[in-house]
Amino acid sequence: MDIKQVYVTKVENFVDFGDVYLSFIFNLLANSLQIKSSVEKMIAFNKVYDTGAEMKELGTILRIVADFDSY
Repeated sequence: MDIKQVYVTKVENFVDFGDVYLSFIFNLLANSLQIKSSVEKMIAFNKVYDTGAEMKELGTILRIVADFDSY
């Protein structure tokens, strides 16, 4: 599947900026436990200098933050 088309379709489903904002906030709320877990893992990986695993967790967090649908 074309990644651009997926996100174009998502953007077209939003009504206005208020819809985007509320969807973003609800997404963060729904995924807060996953975000917390990933941050804790990043801290642990940082202590043992495992940069690869730390960046993987950062990617997980960024994906959670950026990938949300209209509520």
